[in-house]
Amino acid sequence: MKIKLNFFLATLVLFTFYTCTTIDKSDELNTSIKFEPIEKPLKNVKIPVHTYGVKSNKDTSIFYANDTKIDIPANAFVDENGNSIDGEVKIKYQKVKTPGDIIASGITMQYEKDGEIYDFQTAGMFNISANYKGKKVYIKKGKQLSISYTKKIPEKYDLYLLDENKGWTHAPNDDPNNTLKTPKENGTIVQRTKQLDKLNAQIEKLNSLEKPYSYYKDNDFVLDIRFKYDNIEELKDYKGLMWKYAKIQKSKVADEILKEYWIKKKLEKTEANNVYKLKLYSVEGNDSILLSPILAGRNYKLALKKYNEQIGILGRLRAEKKRIENMARFENTVPITSLGWHNWDAIYKDPKRVWVKAKFNLVKEQGDNIPLNMISVYHVTEGGSVVKKYDARNFDKFSYNPNKKNVLIAILPDNNIATYSSQKFKKMILEPSTDSESFTFDLNANSKPLNNTANLDDVINGL
Repeated sequence: MKIKLNFFLATLVLFTFYTCTTIDKSDELNTSIKFEPIEKPLKNVKIPVHTYGVKSNKDTSIFYANDTKIDIPANAFVDENGNSIDGEVKIKYQKVKTPGDIIASGITMQYEKDGEIYDFQTAGMFNISANYKGKKVYIKKGKQLSISYTKKIPEKYDLYLLDENKGWTHAPNDDPNNTLKTPKENGTIVQRTKQLDKLNAQIEKLNSLEKPYSYYKDNDFVLDIRFKYDNIEELKDYKGLMWKYAKIQKSKVADEILKEYWIKKKLEKTEANNVYKLKLYSVEGNDSILLSPILAGRNYKLALKKYNEQIGILGRLRAEKKRIENMARFENTVPITSLGWHNWDAIYKDPKRVWVKAKFNLVKEQGDNIPLNMISVYHVTEGGSVVKKYDARNFDKFSYNPNKKNVLIAILPDNNIATYSSQKFKKMILEPSTDSESFTFDLNANSKPLNNTANLDDVINGL
């Protein structure tokens, strides 16, 4: 019995020139035709490359886009003959994170396992390479780089390495635990917490710093009280300090106290800035008043010098706190033992897809003379994490999940495009049965060429 269905949501599909895929009807989307590892569909549209210079004999951390950290140990690189590199190594890093990036890269999203070919669902792809004086270098045996992320990668994804002749393979692994590790597993959370606690205490202490000024005014009541300042660190370098009542000290009360005869005095620091407590002792009892030092002449210059030194220390403490907090954001770390393209992937499964014998019409002049056997199709779904590829040899095995977003984009000569919107997908009515139904997609050609991956992603997001 056939049941009519309306398909309200969509799966993203993109066409370009020449490639192939067929799919059997298992839960895992596998394909009997294998694509080349790299086939770039767009001319002069490249994934941005970020270059960093590192000294080969020093441990180095590289930060990319505020969400990725690459740690490179000292003496990690060798040349093609296994000789250690001594000098500046150029590290190049590329990150693929959108459907437009994936398509422009031309890198296959297929994986061959036990003679079967499967589609990948990706959590992100990156390329890391290195050269010394223009020549390719390699990671030394027994060494490893590490890449850390601010976002957690789901456990279902494994790390794969691209062989540009054979395709994707599991990333080589000198470490039997080549999986994402959190700082807790590495024992670094406790260490960083202790570092931050110590820094916060130091910063809090210095935050109360006030720039020194001459505390003496003509109408100040000046006290010439001699002390030994060895027990008060910030005063011991001053000579011949004079004193006055602190602002918070009531002068009349202090005047009365000082009229008494005291047999012993002691100066102590208070929590307030530039305020000290003078403790006075006598046979009849004890009392105290609050004083501030008078900074003038040489003492003022010395106080200003100390202040500037403390401000410098405060700046360095704040910078170190920021560095540690920034490091703590990178919660997931994986070791890298080989350079090249890497991909966080899982074999894609979708038991709810519908099969269609697809045909395509290009309705404007840009498509009039383009034969179908020259068109390749990129099928992007799952929010852009799955990019499948078809051509005329397997258009009759086209499949998609009607409960996901669907858009068609044909990449024509000279980076022009033709589209089929998600709104058109919503209006599609097919009659699913044991055999695939036929459907013709009328693509609206657009003469505006693509200049970069952002252009392509804008088109994808707008359909």
